[in-house]
Amino acid sequence: MDFFAQQDSARRRTGLLIVLFFAAIALTVLAVYAVFVFLLPSLSSDSTSATRDWWDPSLFATVGFAILGIVGIGSLYKIAELAGGGDRVARMLGARLVSPQTADADERKYLNIVEEMALASGISPPPAYVIDGELGINAFAAGYRPDAAVVCVTEGALRRLTRDELQGVVAHEFSHILNGDMRLNIRLIGVLHGLLLIALIGQALLRTASFSGGRRRRSKDGDKAGAILLLIGLALLMIGSVGVFFGRLIQAAVSRQREFLADAAAVQFTRNPLGLAGALKKIAGVAGSRVERNGAEAASHLFFANALRGGLFNLFATHPPIIERIRRLDATFPPATLASTARDPAEPLAASAAELTGSLTAASVASPAVPTPPLLRSSSLSPRTTQSWMDSIGAPWQAHLAAVRIVLDSLPSEVREAARDSAGARTLICALLLDRDHRDLRERQLNLLRELAGASFEEDTRRLGAKLDNVPDGFRLAVLDLALPTIKTLPLAEYQALVKNVDALIRADDSITLFEYAARRMVQKTRETAGGPGLVAQPLSAFSAEISCLLSAMAHAGQKDPIEAERAFARVVSDSPHSVRLKFLAPEHCGVDRIDTALRRLERLAPAGQRWLLWAALECLAHNGTVEPKEADLFRIIAATMDCPVPLSLA
Repeated sequence: MDFFAQQDSARRRTGLLIVLFFAAIALTVLAVYAVFVFLLPSLSSDSTSATRDWWDPSLFATVGFAILGIVGIGSLYKIAELAGGGDRVARMLGARLVSPQTADADERKYLNIVEEMALASGISPPPAYVIDGELGINAFAAGYRPDAAVVCVTEGALRRLTRDELQGVVAHEFSHILNGDMRLNIRLIGVLHGLLLIALIGQALLRTASFSGGRRRRSKDGDKAGAILLLIGLALLMIGSVGVFFGRLIQAAVSRQREFLADAAAVQFTRNPLGLAGALKKIAGVAGSRVERNGAEAASHLFFANALRGGLFNLFATHPPIIERIRRLDATFPPATLASTARDPAEPLAASAAELTGSLTAASVASPAVPTPPLLRSSSLSPRTTQSWMDSIGAPWQAHLAAVRIVLDSLPSEVREAARDSAGARTLICALLLDRDHRDLRERQLNLLRELAGASFEEDTRRLGAKLDNVPDGFRLAVLDLALPTIKTLPLAEYQALVKNVDALIRADDSITLFEYAARRMVQKTRETAGGPGLVAQPLSAFSAEISCLLSAMAHAGQKDPIEAERAFARVVSDSPHSVRLKFLAPEHCGVDRIDTALRRLERLAPAGQRWLLWAALECLAHNGTVEPKEADLFRIIAATMDCPVPLSLA
């Protein structure tokens, strides 16, 4: 799948959502206006005023501004409430964060699947949640950016699904993470909440009318006012229901087709269509996918399968018919077998050690059916290989998943355990920054740590650093990714202490390498707001200076000879859009600080521009026919800054 085309599609669908939203508001305004035109004459004490003109500009303006204000404030309130991203959505649905130290076999299996798929996709493992008590099989992913996402499954999915089936479901959710669906989905929750407010106001008026009815019986006027209040409340409830009706149609319109695309992406990722099909068969059999929690209705479009009861003619279904999804994955599927596909939720999971760890031997990965990723074969590049690397951005496939399993199996157990513990994760980040080539510099760094964090922390870092010395370039960023989910959960004081330690280690030699820059930037992003860019994206022509800096740095990184670096730059410039005016810069004018400034601005670059820029960066690195692991790391850093995840095997 084309990652950049999917990003463009997500933006267009967000624009469509806005159009449909305002169309629903317009219809709601007309309906409320009609109610007031009909009811207001009844409130008049003038018996001669029995009718009212159907067109009253002042009344229409009042109603219009009131509805816009109510719906707008309601939507903005809900969007602001969910500004924390996926974690807020998970908490809204009452989900529980799965501890990295869990001893539960099903939860351990779930965490391993999420970890493998995240690293294979090129993002840090997202927090994994479970909705306890929900026995239906379902799941969702939510967040504004890939590095601020969460994955959540119901207890039914956790307990009823085999490893292959759960992997298929999680792969489906990772497609939503990578293809830009999540940001739209969270905004859709806010839109629906705004439209729902009209109905909520109607309910409040009905309660007010019923509770205060007894006090108004003393007077005829009170009876009349109470009746009018009751009628207005009933009318607003009905009109609000119309708004919700249109909201549900919007919800279905923007999400239904995406489920087929996510199913296809999951199959591309796992190369196991029967795993995903098996999960769908259990849902269609006796397990179901209902979610009873409060908030499930507003978030129904986020889920893997329909979380609500079926509506009239499936009009409000946010997902395609489940039988159709199964048949696209398994053409030989006989619906008569559905009743035997669901496991009793009380049945214990019989999982092997290999199933729990997701281990895969090198021999099994070398099977002809699983091509080895480019960098694991060789560091040499051809134009065809370069294009395959570009095609894999945001669209990982099974070979990337197989490569990640090999990498994880090769890591010392102490490294993986440290990544899951708050103290160990801080030590692991610092150990990754220890210099491996100069013993004097390494000792200077460790002495700085002893002064800042104490002898115990310094000794732990020294010991873990020795374990990491054998981790090759190209996989060190993956180790960093393993620790980031734990870093996100650190108390503020511990996080600030970590940043202070990181800065001290980087400054120890009065210079900063690209890996050091990447480590600090990734640690910083764990505490940045999850909001991501808005709808407005800018073209390449708005960033000529930033692109000149970035591509010059890539050309210098890929070629030691300045003349060859300039030739690499000139070659990609010859294929650049005419609106972009690029200038080759000397190394001193495109250092790490300037790269950082350029990358922060380029976060607003439109997807089409991202595609060209990343292609140009990769071509600059590959001009001499090879891409070293450190250079591939640099490419991944650039892509990740623009929320374009590069699968691990490229790094």
